[in-house]
Amino acid sequence: MEILIVLLLTGIMWRLQKAVYRHYGLRHIEYKSYLSTKEAYEGDVVELVEEISNRKALPVPWLKSEITTSRWLSFAGSQSAVTDQTRFVPSFFMLRGHQKVTRRWKVTCLRYGGHPIVKTTLVTGDLLGNVVLSKPAAIRSSITVLPRPLPLDEFALSSRHSVGELMVRRRLLPDPFLRCGVREYEEFDPLSHINWMASAKEKKWMVHRFDATAQQKLAVVLNMQTNSERAWDHVNRVVADRGVHVCAACFDSTLASGIPVRFLTNASTNENKEASITCTNEAWGRTHVIQLLRVLAQLRLEVAQDFDSFLRDKVRQLEATNLVIVTAHAEGSLLRFVQEEQERGIAVKILLVSPPARPVSPGLEVYDVSGAFCREEDLYEKA
Repeated sequence: MEILIVLLLTGIMWRLQKAVYRHYGLRHIEYKSYLSTKEAYEGDVVELVEEISNRKALPVPWLKSEITTSRWLSFAGSQSAVTDQTRFVPSFFMLRGHQKVTRRWKVTCLRYGGHPIVKTTLVTGDLLGNVVLSKPAAIRSSITVLPRPLPLDEFALSSRHSVGELMVRRRLLPDPFLRCGVREYEEFDPLSHINWMASAKEKKWMVHRFDATAQQKLAVVLNMQTNSERAWDHVNRVVADRGVHVCAACFDSTLASGIPVRFLTNASTNENKEASITCTNEAWGRTHVIQLLRVLAQLRLEVAQDFDSFLRDKVRQLEATNLVIVTAHAEGSLLRFVQEEQERGIAVKILLVSPPARPVSPGLEVYDVSGAFCREEDLYEKA
């Protein structure tokens, strides 16, 4: 008799807790997750913070949060699953009544780009696992990972052709900061140019003499066509990534010289998908360089315009004194374009992110920078 009573009470308690958790298991559960920063560089370690609160007296024996995010955010210590471009990270909690738990994940940013926390699903149930409840949690958190510049010191833009100010023989606008002597006053010379000490010594009006200078302007051009056969429907992601990192190195090298720089490529960005190409404004300084890195982080690895047409229609119209063309191949029309630009007095460098298929004309500045990269599989093995 006692055994029957125990079994009866056990059955009643089992059905009761099952009904209670079915109705109240996920009620008054508050969940929030966010990244510790909005922007970082490749290789940086940031934090993902999970905050979960049980706002009721009923304890939650187990609760799982299933985080869906980019595969390029690696969670330390987690048994995550990766499929294509998505990573699934499970996180388990046990909550008493009116308890708040905070968990901090160390997250390594493996690759540049915009990486959101796509969604989080909360799953819980009763003590014996007979009831399973789930609901999505509203999450709005993302991080922009900037490409880290490569150490391309041997190909740095510090040569006499591409930084600073270059003395020229032709008559340009005078630079008021480059004084190279004095001369006799001429009609229409501004009074602010008078050299008072020289005038007193010569007993006639003398003015400062200024050298003519040409302010250098740099344009970095990225060719998104990784195949010389114009295969628009296929872009080699590894080779395109190399081009992005070389461009980042070019931008970074302008910080020491203060040379104005702009960026152009025959591809669009995630923020401006409707545009067929990307062309930034020209400026200098760290703020501008960071903005250019943000553009690189948002690039779509898709060809939006044939590179030959892009050079002819857009690049040729620039007023830059120096061009750096980052490309996977240098053949035919590209080499002819470079020769034409050199005849116009524009200094052009070609940085190859893949070994050249054939020797290039010795009269051109062509550098193979593919040796600065690790094995193609390294980046993907880290994920």
